[in-house]
Amino acid sequence: MASLCDPFTQKEKIDKIPDIKRYIRDSLSKVLRAFDQSIPPVQLEHPENHWRATYILTTAQANNFDYPSEFYEHVAILWADAGVQLCLKQSMEQNYSDIVKYFLDLVNKVKYPTYIPSITHHRVGFHLFEMDLRHDDRQEWIEYFRDVIGIIFVVDCSCFNLITGEDRSQNRLQQSLDLFKTIRKNEWLRTTSIILLLNKQDLLAKQITNDVRLEDYFPEFHHYVVPRVKIDDFDIDEDPKISRAKHFIHDQFLKVNMVTSAK
Repeated sequence: MASLCDPFTQKEKIDKIPDIKRYIRDSLSKVLRAFDQSIPPVQLEHPENHWRATYILTTAQANNFDYPSEFYEHVAILWADAGVQLCLKQSMEQNYSDIVKYFLDLVNKVKYPTYIPSITHHRVGFHLFEMDLRHDDRQEWIEYFRDVIGIIFVVDCSCFNLITGEDRSQNRLQQSLDLFKTIRKNEWLRTTSIILLLNKQDLLAKQITNDVRLEDYFPEFHHYVVPRVKIDDFDIDEDPKISRAKHFIHDQFLKVNMVTSAK
């Protein structure tokens, strides 16, 4: 694996452009599909742009789609629509990643043939891998991690009440636990250091405050008792229900780590 301090080469940056285009398409598609599920309901500010939305959800989904100039025009116009912006805002409250906005904001740059991604920060370059979390593809991409020396595993703690896009029966937090277990059990990664980042705890707190019941999705939470040694870690200004939920999610990953490490 390349040194962490080596920036991406020009070729590596150019090679990422197809992925960035796909992210833009998929990001807008995710927002457009959320219209039907948005509460309260959301409509396009300009209904005459419905055909553009249809283009994104149908024509642009073709396997051999080559991102012609009209694609960027449709994306830019839809992204400027107040209805799309409102739907994004509401869907983000339901935990659609805020990365959606990042990629859609790139549309007027990516459309030019001279576009080169900027993927360095303070002269430090990173090799980033987007992992397709579909269960049947895991064995394909996990082989690429044979030589890594460390993994940062980021978890959306607030997604405990959501289902995945590719499997409507799969809980998203459970999917993260399953993926974490797959990584910990893999023979190539058994000695690899892993940093677990339990992200979006502010949104988790908001859900618990709004009486979204964690035990409805993870029944074992009903009988969960925070270990006494961890009670001292509670924030005295935080609702104990929120602290209990945070520790429960942490302990689910800790349990996976302990079981897989023991084997």
